[in-house]
Amino acid sequence: MRVQVALFATIILYHFNKADKPIFPLPYLTPDMYFKKESKAINIKPLNTIYDEYQPTLTLDEQVILFASTRSGGMGSEDFWYAKREGDSWGRPINFEEVNTPSVDAAACISPDGKSVYHVRDENKGSLCDIYVSIIQEGKWQPPIRLPNTINTVYWESQPSISADGNMLFFVSNRPGGLGMHDIYWSRRDPVTGEWLPAQNIGNNINTAESEFSPFIHPDGKTLYFSSNGRIDCYGGYDIYKSVYENGVWSPAINIGTVFNSEEDDKYFVLSPNGEYAYFSSNREGSIGGQDLWMIKTPKEEKKPYITLTGFVKDALTDKILDATLTITDHGAGKVIAVINTNNIIGKYAAVVQAGGIYGITISKEGYTFYSEYVSIPTDHTFKEFVRDIKLQRATKGITVVMNNIFFESGKATLNVQSSKVELDKLVKLLKENPHIKVTITGHTDNVGQPEKNKLLSEQRANSVREYLIKQGINESSITTKGMGDTKPIADNITEEGRRKNRRIEIEINE
Repeated sequence: MRVQVALFATIILYHFNKADKPIFPLPYLTPDMYFKKESKAINIKPLNTIYDEYQPTLTLDEQVILFASTRSGGMGSEDFWYAKREGDSWGRPINFEEVNTPSVDAAACISPDGKSVYHVRDENKGSLCDIYVSIIQEGKWQPPIRLPNTINTVYWESQPSISADGNMLFFVSNRPGGLGMHDIYWSRRDPVTGEWLPAQNIGNNINTAESEFSPFIHPDGKTLYFSSNGRIDCYGGYDIYKSVYENGVWSPAINIGTVFNSEEDDKYFVLSPNGEYAYFSSNREGSIGGQDLWMIKTPKEEKKPYITLTGFVKDALTDKILDATLTITDHGAGKVIAVINTNNIIGKYAAVVQAGGIYGITISKEGYTFYSEYVSIPTDHTFKEFVRDIKLQRATKGITVVMNNIFFESGKATLNVQSSKVELDKLVKLLKENPHIKVTITGHTDNVGQPEKNKLLSEQRANSVREYLIKQGINESSITTKGMGDTKPIADNITEEGRRKNRRIEIEINE
């Protein structure tokens, strides 16, 4: 999923402008986890001092880096600092005074829409950390808001990491009831209210009897990187590990290798948005001070080019932000990979998909027609943000919806139900929620072949959709069909992409 000269970068840049160890195989590491010998960690010297620098976070276009430091010259004993990219290097770090206070301010991550910074404030200087969120409104950072007691306790909570869709939060706590000294916890938003649900311990495939720190949830929403000093396969003090969430379970943690992990403490791992580099902090040999910021070119095995899908869902007439459901289908795998509930509190959706796939995006809300989008991302696609502000229309007479994610066997009227089911079922839901609605299903084709055969094929395809709806309980008297063949193109018939757009099903609400 998942970065660009995009909304995130635009917002952050605007406000910040104000103002070699040998590789050796180990039996518990799978071959794809060995990092190449040519991959070598580089100290980011322009950012480091004799003090501690840690927890790097980058903007979507990788033009600004935000980090924490105990250096002098700040507002407190630990502050946020940022630097802008200058060619192949970084400019002079600048104190992020809009968020910093005289207390301890550290451990930040930035939300995917660039409007929020989740961070830690510790007014007791080490004894009690809580997680806050700072939000930017009308060009100004607002006073930090402490996250609710479903996240924070009277104990130590720190090191937040927010998922790309904004609906999962990972953090570290020393609260009672954990498995070790410091455990990783996670929380999800309530899909209706947008509030954070009670945090849960992430479990013993990740947490140990010692300490786990610095979680980083990859934009794919299922790969978690973190540091631990409680495992037998540690090279040094804290090593970086990863775990993958599959079938409702976090997989046993795997050490990611000896280039990232040294004989010292290695923490705060993050991947750059385009997957080309990883950033982390370490006090390994070659450090200038305590914890330094380091970077390394990501080996091929760990690269995951991705794209962010983001935007607002609004009422087409009033421009009011709507709560809606966004469903993303991987057409290649024939399965739903994400269901995201936006709400009128947060207002914006964000989801991340990997390059090299074909995806269907459907957005729906009760009483409205749904929005349908088809997205094809090449394997060699570099990171990019796909921005769509969606205007949903009320389900009223005269409205026509193009169903971009209904597919048929080539040259036939046979539905590919596996790839089309999500969209078809959205239509079923719309008609069941609005039983008074009568619709016309219209089939269209490209101009390949004879016009009379194209017209017949378009009629047959429209009837296939009608038959599916009737089998799902929709009254057959409320559905009529027609075929237009190749007479109503909406794109060129020269390119394959144009022909794909012309091969479509449309739904018109008659009454």
